[in-house]
Amino acid sequence: MATIKFYLNSKSDADGLSCVYFRLSVSRSCVLRGRTDVMVDRKDWDDAAGRLKKGVRVMSDGYLSAQRRLPMIESHLMAKCAVCDCVTSDMLKKWMAEVDGRVDGHVGDVAGNPLFMDAFQMFIEDRSRSNIVTESRIKHYVMAMGLWDRYELYTRRRRRVLDMTTADMEGFRAFFFDEHNLFEERGGRVVPKNEWYYVYENYRKVYSYASKPRSRNYFAVTVKLLSCVWKWVGDNVVPVRNIFSKFDAGREVYGTPWYILPETRNMLYSAELEGELAVQRDIFVFQSLTGMRYSDMSRLTVANIRGGYLEYIAKKTVNETPDTIRVPLHPTAKEIIGRYRDGGRKSLLPFISQQKYNDAIKRMFLAVPECDMQVTVLDPKTRTERSAWLHEVASSHMGRRNFIGGLKENGFADEDICSMSGHSEGSKAISRYRTITDQRKTKMIEGL
Repeated sequence: MATIKFYLNSKSDADGLSCVYFRLSVSRSCVLRGRTDVMVDRKDWDDAAGRLKKGVRVMSDGYLSAQRRLPMIESHLMAKCAVCDCVTSDMLKKWMAEVDGRVDGHVGDVAGNPLFMDAFQMFIEDRSRSNIVTESRIKHYVMAMGLWDRYELYTRRRRRVLDMTTADMEGFRAFFFDEHNLFEERGGRVVPKNEWYYVYENYRKVYSYASKPRSRNYFAVTVKLLSCVWKWVGDNVVPVRNIFSKFDAGREVYGTPWYILPETRNMLYSAELEGELAVQRDIFVFQSLTGMRYSDMSRLTVANIRGGYLEYIAKKTVNETPDTIRVPLHPTAKEIIGRYRDGGRKSLLPFISQQKYNDAIKRMFLAVPECDMQVTVLDPKTRTERSAWLHEVASSHMGRRNFIGGLKENGFADEDICSMSGHSEGSKAISRYRTITDQRKTKMIEGL
């Protein structure tokens, strides 16, 4: 992951102000330095932290400008680096120009009609600064922006906000589902076809997934993200007509949630596993007993445990229902917390990245065959049912499903489950869990 460190030039101007420079590290072999247009007083700068000092009582114009500009520069460069393996000095120069609203040497805003890509970037920077959405959601917006950018490169036309129509969305739909055809296998690697190589000049990291067919669910989700951006543009940049009102993106279609019952969970917990796999198995069981999203669970500290309850505010719904969620701790959950108590670690448990956690869950089911089972899943691309083993499809969200599904099986009301899962009342997601186990069906038939 790219990092950026700001620092002051050793020289000062006649007013005692120094220019802020930065060191951009994309990888060990790709490190660049750049200059910003931000000037600050050295007494307002924390050299060790590489940022403005906190608690400054009298804020100069330079301080206020730096307070606004530096986060904007950082978020813009981080968003660009998220889809690049390496950065050249020319690319960095162009990106810095984009921060000022300039693209390829011309101003993006023409008579109140900005480029959609500029407005999109403004939206991401605004959401990043205000901490309105989770870091994971920001990444989804960045990926959607990359998709739109490649669409414009593919069509060789930059769209301006006031000129956009539903026809542009139809063009985006065609590109979205056809992008994988722009790739070919060459020398044992999947790369863009020669005629489309220019589209991916700054998108080397997307080869692995842009070269694969996409699902209709993914399209529906992407259009929702674009619609949110469009609404923000209308509210904050320039009044726009709703080009999404007559655009049918389809709806997300998911199969019946599958999950393991408490007896299978307990069998998995008692299985003899070793090393890191045993640690992540315990965390998976903890998640199955608390029902948390992994993004919330990985932020837990000891401070979230109060009087036998787990307390937290779900980041995903903090702006809609910022309620404190209280979940009574199951004895096994308490046991797991005690097992990994470590005063030198800030996090409650030894969490790892979500992708590594996903991989560990698959491996633990493969390692404990008596817990592995076949489930019926809905193929997101073809929307047809197929059979799969848990070790093939299990992921970090399964722990949450185990929690909700187990409570539903025991007959608890949806509103009671929502109070601990963090779902909004009347959530459609909760209603999808209304399944009946084979054991219960057998019992029903026996009662005839």
